[in-house]
Amino acid sequence: MILRNKIAAQAGLLLDDEVAPGSIAERRDRLTEPHVRDLEDWVQDLTSRTGEAIPSFDPRSGGVRSSVLVLREEPRCLAGEKSGFVSIDNNDLAAQHTSIAHGSGGLDYGQTVHWNVVPWWVQNPETTPVGGRRTLLAQARRARQDLLDVLDLLPGIRVVVLLGKQTERAWSVVDPGGYDVVTAPHPSPLAWHQMSVSGVRNSALTINAFSRAAATIAD
Repeated sequence: MILRNKIAAQAGLLLDDEVAPGSIAERRDRLTEPHVRDLEDWVQDLTSRTGEAIPSFDPRSGGVRSSVLVLREEPRCLAGEKSGFVSIDNNDLAAQHTSIAHGSGGLDYGQTVHWNVVPWWVQNPETTPVGGRRTLLAQARRARQDLLDVLDLLPGIRVVVLLGKQTERAWSVVDPGGYDVVTAPHPSPLAWHQMSVSGVRNSALTINAFSRAAATIAD
């Protein structure tokens, strides 16, 4: 039982049944709320069509009311198999760092919705052929229409924040145009504390990206 996301825990929002028993079921009970209901219906349909394990949108976020879409490349195993949500309340350091970026950048979580360019874990051993290997870009091409469908469900999106170089590469496969795109380093524990080539710490660059997104939707 390891607590990694202290911010979510201190706020009573942590999504981890080992550390916070009942937290996941309580969040899942909110998936019928109007701002996420259509998104959850879409997730269930996509899960049925693809056979992939796909996490849910976080009902604590803005859902279909959002002005900013925050994207990472894929959910990997934590969101896909543990909490079952794409959320800044997951019990991992990347989620905590993203929460810091929200707070320090002045971008309210309720103004955003978090998702992934590829909505399933690319290297999931349960769906990867034996002896085979799936690549992020190949899966991004496979999921291109799915991301376009998500964007159709999010009519208020003005800014897309891309977290990490891999996310930028995956987005380039889909890029529908028509959005202000802001890029930032990946919020992983390794990247967060590193210095960029410009001599600025990655954490500061990420906070600045969230601040720019907040300023754009405030105009």
